[in-house]
Amino acid sequence: ASVDGRATNEDGIVSFTLTPGESKNLTVPDGVKLVLGLEKESLAVSSEYTLTASADNKSFTIDKVERDGTVTFIPGICKITDSDGNVLYDSNGKPAVYGKLSDAFTAYAGTLYTDASHATVAAQAAVKMLVDEYTIQQSAALTFPNKTMTLTTAGKTDTDFPYMGERDRSTIYRASNGVDNSCFILSSAANTPGTVTLTGIILDGGSERGVKVNDGKNGALINVTGAGATLNISTGATLRNVEYKAYTSNANGGAVYMTNGTLNVNAGLFSNLHAYQGGAICVTGGTLNVTGTAGSTQFEDCRSEKQDGGAIYYNSAKDLLIDG
Repeated sequence: ASVDGRATNEDGIVSFTLTPGESKNLTVPDGVKLVLGLEKESLAVSSEYTLTASADNKSFTIDKVERDGTVTFIPGICKITDSDGNVLYDSNGKPAVYGKLSDAFTAYAGTLYTDASHATVAAQAAVKMLVDEYTIQQSAALTFPNKTMTLTTAGKTDTDFPYMGERDRSTIYRASNGVDNSCFILSSAANTPGTVTLTGIILDGGSERGVKVNDGKNGALINVTGAGATLNISTGATLRNVEYKAYTSNANGGAVYMTNGTLNVNAGLFSNLHAYQGGAICVTGGTLNVTGTAGSTQFEDCRSEKQDGGAIYYNSAKDLLIDG
């Protein structure tokens, strides 16, 4: 037997190597196993196949368990789904699975479809992580006019492209070099509002790995700006581990720095966050609502190194609500 012109070895195995972003359509005969090695990133695989990761998560064994047919292997770290959890498709009929978060966000802002025929326009609802951890190399724009997006972790039992990590949630880390800005910038005008919800996800500034924000830079994990921007922090969200090289007046907010918009916090953990003012959250404009049940939102080791607000600094002409 052979796959894509490559004959199986004596154990019935065919091996391929994929570079980041490369995909293959492979017809797999019964009884054949595929071993795919990856230079980087991780791998998404359709639901007809059983995927087993190696200990270092660099290679995968795929066993075809149903019938002869064609399967698409896509090195990917996240997928875009609708509100029912169904993976969406781009205009080329490919699943909306991406090797970079920035590519996923760009696709999310555009048009996606319910199936490969791209006959029906879909309503995208979520970007779901497929891997244990991912490092974001530069600020990613969260600009989705008139749309809402949930950033979360995929389920291990998802029908298409399940979560392949071993931990309970995916972690998005800040890159180690040239840290000048926030990991995510949420910006929307009042007439084109956009909403992002964090749930079941960890954002990590990397201070425990030695990463510190450069002097004089705003390096909160998320920067919220624009009258139409809304950020919701909800159940299972953790924002942690932010430090600056120097705590000058620009070093505002460890987790969130908001100059305009709305921030709703109804659950989550803020941990090990340090800033010039507002160790966890710094609000200089916009509306802040902290609600939820007792204990649903926790602040641990959050502090202001120079000014006010160990956990929260608020200096805005708009509304502040703390309840719960």
